[in-house]
Amino acid sequence: MMKHMALVGLSGSGKTTLGGLLAEKLGLPFVDLDREAERRAGMTVKDIFKRHGEEFFRVLESDTTREVLESPAPSVVATGGGVVLRSGNVEVLRENALVVFLNRPVEHIMNDVPCDGSRPLLTKAGRLQEMERERRPLYLDAADATLLNDAGIVEAMEKLLNLASTRWELLNHLL
Repeated sequence: MMKHMALVGLSGSGKTTLGGLLAEKLGLPFVDLDREAERRAGMTVKDIFKRHGEEFFRVLESDTTREVLESPAPSVVATGGGVVLRSGNVEVLRENALVVFLNRPVEHIMNDVPCDGSRPLLTKAGRLQEMERERRPLYLDAADATLLNDAGIVEAMEKLLNLASTRWELLNHLL
């Protein structure tokens, strides 16, 4: 039985917002893997990238992903946008979670997420489109289900709750 629900998708796709709301609604813990990596490193993701580089962050992200998803306590997990770049992470996701790709149109993300350096890999608008082209096949390959997040938060949350109730067998034991 899959113990966790893991949300994958581009930065700005709604993983943290929707994951937190779903966990609250279901009375489950919520883990944001980027925040957990920050806690472990004692600095922000932006500072990790600046001081140690992307490779260091990816190793930390992989270790954090494995430790969180191998925990026996069920949770809702928001992954980092690049978690699917390492096949080992995808294996851990598939073995331990119902993986949901939050497919949010790039235009929507660009309207909501500033390219101001607050997200290390989103420093220019064109970079988001590049990442979408590169990562979309990886998200689709990793995911058990895809949720189109192209409307408001209420509609996206309803879709996610419906998906959870029909695809996440853990909920049958909780309800």
